[in-house]
Amino acid sequence: MVDLLACTGRSDRTKFRKQTLNPLLNAELIEMTIPLLHPGCEGERSA
Repeated sequence: MVDLLACTGRSDRTKFRKQTLNPLLNAELIEMTIPLLHPGCEGERSA
């Protein structure tokens, strides 16, 4: 995400995610290839 922020000249990750990434994900124009893992998450990544 850091590369995308730099390319677009943005610095606020939260706003970038809400205003840019989420709409693109919802429209299925892009997809996440590496799932986000949050601390305390009980699931394991499958290989």
